[in-house]
This record gives sequence, structure tokens and C-alpha cells, in this order.
Amino acid sequence: MSNPGVIYLTKFQKESFYFAIEDNIGEAIHIHYADDVINIRVDLTIKEFINLANDMELVLDILLEGKAKCADFDSIFFADLGYDFLINLERITTDSIMLEDILVQEYQSDGKIITRPIMEARLGKAFKGDHSENDKYKQINYLSPTGRTLTNKERIDKNFQRIKENGGFSESDYIWLNGETNIIRDGQHRAMCLYALKGNCPVPVRRIWFRHDNIPANNQSSLDEKHEQLAEKVDLLDAKIDNLHKEIVEKTSLKYFAKKLLFFLNKRILKL
Repeated sequence: MSNPGVIYLTKFQKESFYFAIEDNIGEAIHIHYADDVINIRVDLTIKEFINLANDMELVLDILLEGKAKCADFDSIFFADLGYDFLINLERITTDSIMLEDILVQEYQSDGKIITRPIMEARLGKAFKGDHSENDKYKQINYLSPTGRTLTNKERIDKNFQRIKENGGFSESDYIWLNGETNIIRDGQHRAMCLYALKGNCPVPVRRIWFRHDNIPANNQSSLDEKHEQLAEKVDLLDAKIDNLHKEIVEKTSLKYFAKKLLFFLNKRILKL
């Protein structure tokens, strides 16, 4: 009997690489991993999956070396930072700035990046009633209680309702800025919700600083260089894996076994 439905908790595919976590209703949690060499599936109960997630959170807290905790980050923002940024994390500081001093970097249709005040950016326009740009914007949204992905407008409404009910920001709502700049890294929805409720007021922020001249939010050349270095290491590892694979195939083949058996028998015959 097949399960009645599958909900993808996360899914990523690029060329031969595939990673996904599925909630198979009535069956189990499946973690899929595949690349050029292997294709595996791990089956977990819900309890086992929650335990694994908690253990992963503890590991990440240790890797952050006390500079922050997983719980301080929005999960999508934390995943977006990824290895390239976290490996260079230097420190995290807190202070406050006025909401209208926040800057937003956005990609244009020609691929160029422009920096503008938050009130003139995509979400600033949406909060003024012009949702055309925001509705077309592709982003990762959270799931509704029924498992349906929220629309961009529903995401605004959900954030606004939560912050309104809380009467403002809690510590988990802090805005993330890039180093000494006022360029926002995460929290644009939360910032605009607070602005709609209280106007241009002070907002608590966390500033995230990186080693190597504080990696800026969109320094693609720096990332490309790191990706090239990692690609070279991966190529070397792939070559080693290929050699090991050939050796394993050779040593587990019937021909290899027969050769070893013949060698053993010849030694026994000579002793006789």
C-alpha cells in the first residue's frame, strides 16, 4: 500500500546532485541523497527525525563557537548563509537604528544590484499598497498549517499579525545587518511590519561580521573564488574515490578471488 501523500520539507537538485527530505504521510520521513557515485535513502520515524534535527542544532551551536545560536537565526536565512559565510563568521554585535535608515540591496532585471532605502524597495512599495513587484518576486515562503506554501502577500499578512499581537519585536525578531553598513541581510518583512505599526522608530539589530574584510552581502567574486578552490578539492577527492571504487571492484570480483585461491592452492601443493 502506498502512502496517501508526500510533503517535501526541503528539496534541492542540481545536475546529478539531489537532496530531499520528505514527510511521507502514513509511512516515514525519508532523506534522499544522490550524486554521480551513490544514491541512498534513509528512513526515519518522526521521533528519530526530530532527534536528528535537535542533534544537528547542537552541532551547529558548537561550530558557531558562542558567537550566536541556531535559535537566533531565521531558518531560511541560516540556510541561505550556508558554509561559505558561516566558516568566516567573526562576530555578531547588537545595537539599534532608525527604521528609515535601513538599506536594501535588490537585483534588477538586467542582473545589476542597486541599493535603496527600505521604504523605496519592493516591500516598502507593498506596504504602501503596490503589491505588483512583490507578488512577482520569487522567494522561499513558509508552509501554512494545511501544508500549502504561503503566497508573498500572505507572508506579509502573517508577519504583520504576529508582530501586532506581540506589540512589537521580541529578541527573535531582531533585524540582521551586514557589518558596519545598514544593508539588511534578513528581516525586511519584520522591519516593514514594525514600520506600519509604529512609524519611523528605533529597531533592534544584529550586525553580522565576517573575516577576510567582512564578506559583503553580494560579493559574488569572493564566493566564486571559494567555489573554485572547493571544486578543485572535490575533483581530487572524486579521483581518489574513483580509484578506491576500482580497487574495491577488482578485489571483490570473481576473477580476483579465483586468482587468490589459485595462489593459496599452489602454496599448499608446494608444501606437500
